[in-house]
Amino acid sequence: MCANPAPKGVIAEDYANLDNGELLQGARDILDGDHYHVDISHVDKDTKKPLPPLQRIWNQMVEEATGAVKRGLDHIAYDQGKSFYTTYKVPLGADGKLEIIIDLKEDGVLPTGDERQCIAVMQAADHMKIDFDLIKKDYCKGDTLTEQARYTLSRTIMAMQVLMRQDPAKRFAMSISASRKRFTSGNPATLLHGYPVVNNHRAYLAYFEPGMLTDIAPKLFGPVHDRPYTLEDLSPSDIKYLTGILRRVNFTVTHRDPERVGRITRVTAQSAEDLKFRVPGKDGQPDRTVSVAQQFQEQYKVPVTRPHLPCVQYRDFFLPMEFVKILAFNPLPMMMLTANHTAEIIEDAAKPPPLRQGAIGDWHGNRDIRADFHGWNMKGVRFTQPDVPLKSWAIVSFDQRCTVPDLQKFVTYFCPVLSQYGCPVVNQKPSCFQYNPDTGGPNMGVKAAPKQAAKNAYIGSKVDPQIIFCVVPRNNPSLNQAIEAISCEQLLKPVPTQCLQPAMIKCDRAFDEYCREVAMDVHSKLGGVTHQVQHQIPKTTVMVVADTGHAPARGASVPPPVAVAVPAVNNQNTKSVPGIPLQEGRVEIIQKLRAMLYTHIGRFEMGTGAKPTSVLFFRAGITSQYAHCIDQELASIKKAAHRFGGGYNPKVTFVICPKRIVSHVVIP
Repeated sequence: MCANPAPKGVIAEDYANLDNGELLQGARDILDGDHYHVDISHVDKDTKKPLPPLQRIWNQMVEEATGAVKRGLDHIAYDQGKSFYTTYKVPLGADGKLEIIIDLKEDGVLPTGDERQCIAVMQAADHMKIDFDLIKKDYCKGDTLTEQARYTLSRTIMAMQVLMRQDPAKRFAMSISASRKRFTSGNPATLLHGYPVVNNHRAYLAYFEPGMLTDIAPKLFGPVHDRPYTLEDLSPSDIKYLTGILRRVNFTVTHRDPERVGRITRVTAQSAEDLKFRVPGKDGQPDRTVSVAQQFQEQYKVPVTRPHLPCVQYRDFFLPMEFVKILAFNPLPMMMLTANHTAEIIEDAAKPPPLRQGAIGDWHGNRDIRADFHGWNMKGVRFTQPDVPLKSWAIVSFDQRCTVPDLQKFVTYFCPVLSQYGCPVVNQKPSCFQYNPDTGGPNMGVKAAPKQAAKNAYIGSKVDPQIIFCVVPRNNPSLNQAIEAISCEQLLKPVPTQCLQPAMIKCDRAFDEYCREVAMDVHSKLGGVTHQVQHQIPKTTVMVVADTGHAPARGASVPPPVAVAVPAVNNQNTKSVPGIPLQEGRVEIIQKLRAMLYTHIGRFEMGTGAKPTSVLFFRAGITSQYAHCIDQELASIKKAAHRFGGGYNPKVTFVICPKRIVSHVVIP
C-alpha cells in the first residue's frame, strides 16, 4: 500500500526498527495489561449534526488526560471502536466506571457552548493478562490446549490484531473511502524485507481539475462568442447546470483552517449579498437579518470580494464560491459527460502501447516498468497443456443481424487461431444457424436452440457435443442466464457454452485480439491449461479451497448457506471437482467437510495413483472466528483422513484468507 508514513516506527514509536523476531517481544510489553470497553456518545441538542469520528475524540481525550488516567491511556492499543488494551490499569470509580467529558475542538478552538460535547464512559471488560508468550510456547508448538487456554489465546490474538491495526490507522491517510481501501500514492513506505504489494486497476475517467471553484466553474461552460466564459455570465439555467454537475463533489474551505472535507449539495440561485437569514439576538438584543457576505465579515473577519456570485450549500451552511476549493479525484457524473469529454477519454485510451508505457514511466519517475514475459501480448505463444481436440461443436446466432455467412467467416478465421495456441480442431465446419430467442414470448424460444445445436453437433461428428457457441445481442443478461441454465440442466448431458458479441465478430478492428481471448476461454472449457505458475509445492500435495456463501434473508425464512470445497484431482493442481452441499442457515463452519474431504482424497488417489501426503487447505471468508474454525474444520480434515485406515495421516496446512484483502490505488 502507498501511504504517507510517520517518520518513525513499524508498530509504534517506542518499538521502532523491530525485525520479525523482536516484534513479538516488543508487542508483548504493551499487551501485558487489562482489557477495557469504552462507550463514546455525542451530547448534542441538534440531532442533525454528524457524529464526530471516534478517533478524533479519543486523541483529544488522551491529550487532555492527567495523572494515572494519562499514564493508562498513553500505553494502549485502541481498536477505533469500543475496546482498548493497556499496560497500566485505568483508575475507575466505585461503580466500576470512569466518565470523561470532552469538548471537541473545532479547527483547534474549544467551543463556547455544549454543542460539541462528547462523553466517554470506560469500564473493565475483564482483568485477564494478555501474554504473548502463549503464542510462542503453546500455539506455535501445536500442542493440545485446554478450553481456558484456547480462550486466553483467542483474546491474545484479538489484542494483537488491535495493536497491528492501530498504527497504520493513525499514520496512513486514505484518499477515498471504499469497502476495499484506496490510499494515496505519495511517499510510499518500504515494508520489512520487501516492498508494498498493490493491485493496480487501469481505467479511464474524467475528473474535476483541483483548485478554486471560481477558477474551475468557467471552464465547465467553454467559450462564449469567441471569448472566455466568466461567472458574471451566470444565468438561472447555468446555475441549474452547475448544481447537477457539482453535486456530491468534495471540497475544503479557505477562510479558515481546512480541517473538514465537505460535499456540495447545490448552488444557490441567490447571491451571497441577497441570501439572508435571521440571527437570534444576545443579551436582550432584538433579532436581526444578515446576508451571507455580512455574516462572513462579522464572524470570520474576511471580506467577500465577489458578493454578487451564488453560494454553495453544504448541509445547512452556505459558503460564497470564492472560499470553496475543489479537491482532487472528484469524478464527473457519467450522465453529465459531454461528447468532448468522451472523445478525450477515448483519445487517451486509444494511444499506442509505447505512448501509454512512456506516460506510466514519466509518472513513476522514469523507472523501468514492464510486464514479465510481455503478458499483455498473446501473439506467438502456445498454451501450457492441451486436452482433447475440438470435434463436436456448433454455433447458434440469437442476433438477427448476425447471419450464417457471418458465422462461417468467423469459423474460418477462428479455427487456425485455436490450432496456433495448441488446441487442435478436427471439425472445422461446425453447424451454424440462426434462431429467434423471442419465439412464443420473451426468451421463450431459447430452450429449443441449445437442444438443436447439441443435436447438430452430434450428427456432424458422432461424438457428444463439447461446446456450443452462442452469439447474443448486446446488453441482454437474462438471455445469457437462460442459455447457461438450459445447457447445464435440460440437455442430455451438461454442455459448456461460449457467448460471443456480434459487434466484435463483424468488426475488423481488434478482431484478432478478441479471437485470442475467446480461444483462451474455449481452451479452458475443453479441459486444457492456458497458463501455469512455477511453484515449489510437491506433486504429492492436494490443494483445496473452501468457502461458505450466505444468501440474504427473505422475510421470516433464512435460506440455507452454500458450502463449497474445490480440490485438485491431479498432481499438477490444474483440474478440480467441486463439492457444493447445503447446510443449516447462518452457519459459517462447513458442517459436511469430513465427508467432502474423504471423497476429494479418494478422487485425488484415482487421478494420481496415490493418496496425497499433505493437504494445503485455503479457507476463505473468515474474520473473527479463527479458533472456532480451526478447531472444527481441522478436526474434520483429520477424521476424513483416518477413515482410510492404515495409519494414513497427511500433513495439513490450514491457511486463513480474511475478507477485504485487496487494496486499490487511484492514479491521476
